[in-house]
Amino acid sequence: MVDGPAVVTSTGIARMAGVGRAAVSNWRRRHADFPEPVGGSASSPTFDLAAVERWLSQQGKLVESSLAERTWRRIEVFSSAPQITDAFCLTGALLLTRPKAGLKADRASIPTPARLLRDLRTRSQPAAEALAPIVPPAWSQQQKELLLAVTELADQGDRGETFEFLHWRCVTARGVSALDATPDAVAELMADLAGVGQTVLDFACGTGTMLRTQIRRAVDAGVAVRCFGQEPDPASARVALLRLLFAQDSAR
Repeated sequence: MVDGPAVVTSTGIARMAGVGRAAVSNWRRRHADFPEPVGGSASSPTFDLAAVERWLSQQGKLVESSLAERTWRRIEVFSSAPQITDAFCLTGALLLTRPKAGLKADRASIPTPARLLRDLRTRSQPAAEALAPIVPPAWSQQQKELLLAVTELADQGDRGETFEFLHWRCVTARGVSALDATPDAVAELMADLAGVGQTVLDFACGTGTMLRTQIRRAVDAGVAVRCFGQEPDPASARVALLRLLFAQDSAR
């Protein structure tokens, strides 16, 4: 991965402003202060995401979006589907381990990679072992920008629901992520057929939708449940483990 600022394409800018790509091309021609490309090619340039956000905001063209949506922008800027999934998992790890209050959301509050793994190990040894292969020795600039957004996000609302929103964005952004999740409706039907049990095994759990549904059903029924899953894809298994940890937090 090239260590540089988070970037966005013309298509991404159009999404941010709620317009078509033609409008973005027009802005580039008509506005001398429109951010210059920082990479890509003549036919498919890329732009510094932070500079574009500032320009759109100054021009009154930035569609209002939630902090979770803005965090998603910094996940989808990574250059390949596996990197996007890894960035999503790092987001989950920081949401899980950041203190509930008392830290200012700035670059100084971003934990080092080693600290994040230590905090995650305290929270869940299996999660730390699962995520250790994707935690680098040092953060890239793009990862720092993402984790700074996550530190702000962690102080707002339900972290589990926030992670579920980002999971939904990952699995529905066609061509962006390698994740493939069981639809919620299918998981609900499977839970209806299986009923509420004390032990649940999903031998092809994907990103954990079925197991998460069973945890929620068990909580509603006042039943303790133990969930087990197996999944051959390491990225999906990491996501499933994080989702179940958030589900457990919600059940407490």
